[in-house]
Amino acid sequence: MIEVWGRRNSNNVMPVMWTLGELRLPHVRHNFGGTFGGLDSDDYLSLNPNGRIPTLRDRDCVVWESNAIVRYLAARFGEGNLWDADPGHRSLADRWMDWHKTTFPPKSPDRYEAISHQRRTPVRLFFTRAQLQTGTVRFAGARSRLRRCASSIALRLAYKPFRRR
Repeated sequence: MIEVWGRRNSNNVMPVMWTLGELRLPHVRHNFGGTFGGLDSDDYLSLNPNGRIPTLRDRDCVVWESNAIVRYLAARFGEGNLWDADPGHRSLADRWMDWHKTTFPPKSPDRYEAISHQRRTPVRLFFTRAQLQTGTVRFAGARSRLRRCASSIALRLAYKPFRRR
């Protein structure tokens, strides 16, 4: 039985769970990380020395890092479905999977600044006029980068055929 360590609402665990679902693989998920804790236990660190989620165990094979887990599952169980025998074709999925982790959404201090400004209500109680103006500029910059990334996805995937079961 495949085992996954990680909480259901983790952005890093979700792709693993989606892949397991797409492949219709029976599995057990253990709640670890976030409010569940457990990442610093000796047992968990023996599986994943980084003390992060997700971690997967399939028989004697232990894999950590979400993209590595997705690739492992696709290669082991998804040939002809999620795993193309042609490395060139397979690289298309690899590119987008890695692009998602490194580029989309754009990770920058501006993005987090924009998010933190949105969460404070009412904003004027917490910032001077100059800080508000700076925040607006930063938010506009983050929004612009997000739009560029989303446009990149739309342009490249708009007319691509997708496999259906």
